[in-house]
Amino acid sequence: MRLPVLLVGLAVFGLLVYPAVGRGGVSALFTDQASVGGNSMSTDTLDPPTGLSASGSVTLNWTATPDTYASGHRVLRSTTSGGPYSQIAEITPRTTTTYVDSVCAGTYYYVARTYFQNWESANSNQATGTGAGSSSSYATIAFRSAASAGAGSGVLTLTISKPAGTVSGDVMIAAVGVRQNTGVSTVTATITPASGWALVRRMDNTATWHSSMAVYYKVAGSSEPASYSWTFSSSIGAAGGIESFSGVDTASPIDAENGQATPLSLSHATPSITTTVANAMLVAHFSMPSAATWTPPGGMTEAFDVASQAVPNTLGHSTEGTYAVQAAAGATGAKTATASANSDPGNTHILALQPAKVVAFVAAASAGSSGTTLTINRPAGTAACDVMVAAVAFRPETAAITPPAGWTLVRRIDNSSIRENSLAVYYKVAGSSEPASYSWTLSTSTGIVGGIRSFRGVDTADPIDVENGQNTSSGLSHATPSVTTTVAYTMLVTSHGFSSAATWTAPAGMTEAFDVASLAVPNGSGESMDGAYVLQAAAGSSGTKTATASGDSDVGNAHILALRPAP
Repeated sequence: MRLPVLLVGLAVFGLLVYPAVGRGGVSALFTDQASVGGNSMSTDTLDPPTGLSASGSVTLNWTATPDTYASGHRVLRSTTSGGPYSQIAEITPRTTTTYVDSVCAGTYYYVARTYFQNWESANSNQATGTGAGSSSSYATIAFRSAASAGAGSGVLTLTISKPAGTVSGDVMIAAVGVRQNTGVSTVTATITPASGWALVRRMDNTATWHSSMAVYYKVAGSSEPASYSWTFSSSIGAAGGIESFSGVDTASPIDAENGQATPLSLSHATPSITTTVANAMLVAHFSMPSAATWTPPGGMTEAFDVASQAVPNTLGHSTEGTYAVQAAAGATGAKTATASANSDPGNTHILALQPAKVVAFVAAASAGSSGTTLTINRPAGTAACDVMVAAVAFRPETAAITPPAGWTLVRRIDNSSIRENSLAVYYKVAGSSEPASYSWTLSTSTGIVGGIRSFRGVDTADPIDVENGQNTSSGLSHATPSVTTTVAYTMLVTSHGFSSAATWTAPAGMTEAFDVASLAVPNGSGESMDGAYVLQAAAGSSGTKTATASGDSDVGNAHILALRPAP
């Protein structure tokens, strides 16, 4: 915005300027002072700050506008590069050139503007910042089971059974070793994997008794075959195995990996790799062109030990699979397995499986009232960027309900049967400064109860993967509908309420977060509700979740939602 300035006389004085159109169409007063000679008309452009930068989570710095009459600067933010931007702060005085923005996980785009009364400058350069959000929680990777098989000389197909107990969302690692035809100067055999398997790395050893080992992975789907087959263009012995693991990040299973050919020996070592996350699952494989048994590396557990024919035998091929959890991120060191006989050159490989990010329960709080206001404490330990889920059950179903500021309604369910009641579910992403409690207000009430559950590691940009609710008929058992989650490791959160004061038994397999009534129980009047949660590892149907009241059959409402883990 260019500011017209009328300069008159030789003295130091204040100037009154009334532009035809100011910011927002409002006239403004310019009060800077100037010392001039002669009568003239000049203009000034309000300069934006320069050198805007973002660091950390998220600290903004800039160089102040050179316009000394400016009031200060405004900071604007967007989740889209190029805007549109929304103002988040007004910084005074002009000499203040830093601002810390408390944001949850995600990428944010910032600009700054200079302002003077009702005038604003153009935007500064755009700076990009990344919010760290709340600390993530991770699943524990667990070994499920393994299966292995061998194929004799001239057999060009190796078929390995699916490891027992493998379920949808498990990650399977396969290692297949094959011995090439004797005397071939280069490794020529092709290895064709079973459908759906992704190659991690193939190692080829062209020393005497040429051999190869290929390592693959596959995320188990809802319907897997009973076995998987690898085929070879040539082979005088092949051996391999599959290990299944739960708790792996299915979107990015492998944190780090490497492999190498090893010289003639009984001992064969992997290279060292460096993991970037805590509690990674190390999976190491060893292979050589002799039929032998193996001793696994120190500190690792043997998953399979298989040969193409009876051992010991200098012919054929053998492969070993091992695993171990590495608690801290960092170098794994070399892992060495030892064959029982027949020194040979071979191949080794090591990879680290990355744990899945999961949603974790923090704490809950609940309250009941026979009045029109329900106040629930903030759950203990709730931190910035945690996601809070509140459920409020009340009578009558015709009552209007006013939530506290900042809470978003997920769904309201009204049961208009005799002894009618309602259930309303909300969520809120915790900010850096939250009140000690939150209050819901009814227009009229014959009983109101509610609870808040806090969760960590939720996708704050898109917290709810799926949700649904329904009326429930008169009885002691009240079931939610089933929902179908679309991502792994969602947190299922259920709420069950009905028109009597009773205690509750949470749905089977779920953990009860709160059990609250508006009156002393048992009582056929008032309102009561149950809140529960459970982690669902694999995407898919949740099934119905049924909570049971202790007495006084009544109509009610039930709701279920799935919280999406942070990306």
